[in-house]
Amino acid sequence: PVNIKASQLVKNDPLTGTAGSGLTRGVTATSVKIGCFGQVSQFTGLEDGIKARIARANAAGGVAGRTINFTGCQDDGSSTQQNLQLARQLVEQNQVFATLGVSANMLSGTTDYLNSQQVPYFGWGFLPGFCGSRWGFGYDGCLISDDSSLAHGVLQANLADAMVKAVGLPASQVRAGFSSGDDDSGKIGSLGYNELYKQRGLKIVYSQTNVP
Repeated sequence: PVNIKASQLVKNDPLTGTAGSGLTRGVTATSVKIGCFGQVSQFTGLEDGIKARIARANAAGGVAGRTINFTGCQDDGSSTQQNLQLARQLVEQNQVFATLGVSANMLSGTTDYLNSQQVPYFGWGFLPGFCGSRWGFGYDGCLISDDSSLAHGVLQANLADAMVKAVGLPASQVRAGFSSGDDDSGKIGSLGYNELYKQRGLKIVYSQTNVP
């Protein structure tokens, strides 16, 4: 019931990104090409996990009778500029249909580019490009609560609820501290954490975006 209500709530929300024009980049009668980029060195097993899931899908007949052709994952080195360069390479040189990835550096330059190129992209939904986008799909939904352009922001309640439950105390007796990255993703995430913990009634004793 919760999912039904959520889908009804957002079904008429506006989307950013170029409307689809019927591009067939990366798609043939028998295959669909998928690329990957992100902080590969920081997420051990990322590529192996993707390959395993794609192998399972291909063994079951692929997607609409098409085999998934996976080009592998490229490391952005935690660089926002490199993240964008890899996205461009996958689209313009490798001619992929869609991209997969996990990176705190997949910021607006990359997601705006993919949106303009009509490339579906999938990843960790805690950055703005995965919210209210026609082409961006967060595998954990849209977790941005502070973007005024969104009709309906979201807070990932389990980031607080699971910890309070584990402590075994009333939320009002639990103290919390946050130390986030001194970058765009850290600042965006910190806003969400603070809002969530305030709503849950926890006492926030420290909150800084000071990790180099």
